[in-house]
Amino acid sequence: MISEFSSFPDKDPFEDDYMGEPDDIIIKNSKKIIKLDSRTSDVIKKMDEATVLAETEFKESFVNWKAHDVILWWSKWYLKAGHKRLGRILIKEFKKK
Repeated sequence: MISEFSSFPDKDPFEDDYMGEPDDIIIKNSKKIIKLDSRTSDVIKKMDEATVLAETEFKESFVNWKAHDVILWWSKWYLKAGHKRLGRILIKEFKKK
């Protein structure tokens, strides 16, 4: 009797081509070259778009925000743009002052 756990995929999930062929998108990040597959590149594009929208909203709305206002803005955008990108927006704005 063969159990349902005895069947394994034909390919090793740790091989580079397991998830499909990578796109030609290459990101140079601190002396490393990272190839991204199409799903990853789509996610990054959406995060970039959300970052631009979040930064636009922040610049248009920011006057004398309190911590509570920043928390509301952050909670609106962090799942779409990511914590690191939102942090960069805040740092960039506060370096100007």
